Amino acid sequence: MMPTPDRPNRPSSPSSSVVSRQRVRRNRITRLDAQLVAALALASGVAATFAGCRPTAWRPTDLILTAALAAVVCWAGASAPWWLLAIGAFVAIAASSGVWVVVGVAAFLLAALVGSRNVSWPVVRAASAGLTIVCLLYSRLDAFFGASALLTGAVAVAIVGVGLARRGRYARHIARRLMLGVAIAGGVAVLGALIASVQAYSALQRSVDDLGAAATALRTGDFDAAGKLIENSQKGLRKAEGALDKPWVRPALAVPVLAQHVDAARKLVTAGGRLTAVARTSVTQINPDSLTVRSGVVDLVGIELLETPLQTTATALAAFESSFEQSRSPWLLGPFDHQLASLQSDVGGLSRQTEVGINAVRVAPSMLGKDGPRTYFIAFTTPSEARGLGGFMGSWAEMKVDAGKIQITRTGPTIALTTGGTSPKTLTGPADFMARYGGFGAGVDGGPMAVDFWSNVTMSPDFPSTAQVFSQLYPQSGGTKIDGAIAVDINTLAAFLSLTGPVDIPEVGQLGSSNVVDYIVRGQYERFAEDADRDAALAALTDATIRAVFTRSLPGPRVLAEALGPALQQRRVMVWSKDATDQQQLAALGIDGALTKPAVDGIAVAINNAGANKLDTYLLR
Repeated sequence: MMPTPDRPNRPSSPSSSVVSRQRVRRNRITRLDAQLVAALALASGVAATFAGCRPTAWRPTDLILTAALAAVVCWAGASAPWWLLAIGAFVAIAASSGVWVVVGVAAFLLAALVGSRNVSWPVVRAASAGLTIVCLLYSRLDAFFGASALLTGAVAVAIVGVGLARRGRYARHIARRLMLGVAIAGGVAVLGALIASVQAYSALQRSVDDLGAAATALRTGDFDAAGKLIENSQKGLRKAEGALDKPWVRPALAVPVLAQHVDAARKLVTAGGRLTAVARTSVTQINPDSLTVRSGVVDLVGIELLETPLQTTATALAAFESSFEQSRSPWLLGPFDHQLASLQSDVGGLSRQTEVGINAVRVAPSMLGKDGPRTYFIAFTTPSEARGLGGFMGSWAEMKVDAGKIQITRTGPTIALTTGGTSPKTLTGPADFMARYGGFGAGVDGGPMAVDFWSNVTMSPDFPSTAQVFSQLYPQSGGTKIDGAIAVDINTLAAFLSLTGPVDIPEVGQLGSSNVVDYIVRGQYERFAEDADRDAALAALTDATIRAVFTRSLPGPRVLAEALGPALQQRRVMVWSKDATDQQQLAALGIDGALTKPAVDGIAVAINNAGANKLDTYLLR
């Protein structure tokens, strides 16, 4: 049987013209050709399944759709014009790399062979189309997101559209029926997803809002309100999950692009339901009364019992965060992806907040004397005179804790440390502290410390360094060996007075949260002309405040969080422990007061000048 050429000779009569137009429109395909083309289409489909394409959110559907696309293009290519096949192959060559360039060249040569011989050869055409589409499915263009998919889709539509138009009436009829069925199925899937989205959206939005409000309640210590809000959030998530789990929603998982959105919503709603169930249980296990200070005693057992619910919540939050990573897809539309990113950020904040709670629960019993008595030196700083740590130390206190019981054993002005104990006093470190401040009174080459160095002891902005200096100097100044140190500024002192109420200071009057800062910064200098009188009044204020804090019963965690939370976040309260494990936990909490070391050269305000009343800058390397 002679092959039918693509370009027949000019017709000599109307009847021959009709035959010629039919031959231009269709290539002749025998039964054997059809069988071989079907085999090639099957082979192309199988080869395409290994390309790793992810058009939907369900792996079986990905394989089926990818294989179907390759098979249809190969089948339609049997009747596509050689020049179109050659263009498609050229595009595949340009989009490919490595061995797939060779595959693209083979597809181009097959198409060129058909064109040069001016023959039908449907099997060769199908082979060219199959190689081209498989090559494109394996291509990974990075010009912009979706470049490979867009290019592959354009070539596939061109080959299928033109190739199908050149087939017989029956083939075109069957193809139209199939496309109509696919379109109807896709429409049904889209409609089902749309209905479910409308049903789930309002419930999901309310649930997210309730969860955010619950996080705020937890931050302020309002556990009762947090529990109710989490319960409401859980109900909303269950309603949304039920809407997205309807049978008519599942076909949407087979529709490219739509599938990623539906799958992301289903995963997040399911994970969110598990999270809220865990969080609700955990919140009910928290006893706020165990977190209060009653007559200077802290319930260590109550604090330790908090670790289990907090750890359970942290695990659930980690699982929820991983569900975001599983749900994120570059195919998600901008508004949806933005909402997903915002929710992920909120969950990340909750996760970090929970980790802070776990670290606090772990370090608190040890710091409060669970394993034996501990002694802490407390430095009260004021910005009346500038120092690197935030101000000079105007007064101090010694605090002992044992099995949760807190006692204030000594208080006094800074001058009492200057004149007390042995003389001269010496420092042996830290090395960086001595290198920077040795010439400003800390001592040079192991020499004695300046007599008035206690007034400048807070020159370093790095609290762990300053605290280690406290630990060396305090025993030499009439004090005892300390296990840790705490720095508190005047704003925090005001926050404490907001919890305890005003205190009466001899020759000063009543000082409370509303007027204590003004008194320390300005009022004491107006009232007292002599340094000794100011020091005595400041020491009396420190003693009265700290004894009020640790001998009275303080309010619950909600009020404490509102009063002291900003001070902890703003580095107005810093804590250091000699115990390395405790110090790691304090650093994780962000209250160790350590100066962050820059990775590159930078400038830091840290060194006092010789007059000890200004700050200089130096380069960090």
